[in-house]
Amino acid sequence: MSDALIGSWRLVSFKREFSDTGELIDVMGADPSGVITLGTDGRMSAVIAASGRTAETTPAELFASFMAYSGRYTLHEDRFITDVDVAWHPAWVGSQQVRYFELRHGELHITTAEQLHPAFPGRLGRARLVWRRESG
Repeated sequence: MSDALIGSWRLVSFKREFSDTGELIDVMGADPSGVITLGTDGRMSAVIAASGRTAETTPAELFASFMAYSGRYTLHEDRFITDVDVAWHPAWVGSQQVRYFELRHGELHITTAEQLHPAFPGRLGRARLVWRRESG
């Protein structure tokens, strides 16, 4: 494990870059919240919620504006691969989620592999997330 990754990180931004146009959009609004934790035991968990969620938000909107998953991860140079064993969406359970990372200026930059997203049918793209280390 890379000691530089170990710990909890707070979400700064979550964008999607579309492969066909290069367009960047805020996936979970302009001010999403989230935490990713990478443990020394090889387990990670990530929780992300869109900005603007309220007690009046409908259940369908709540589901669409939230994501969470956890599993055992392995580190491979510039990426970590999570074997998902629990997730907000059942399709992720049993999958491998590949995340490319780079540490820059105290921030953890994560990019997903190119993939389809259920909210954008037929459009390939990558998620681009920026995290800052949680202060203790």
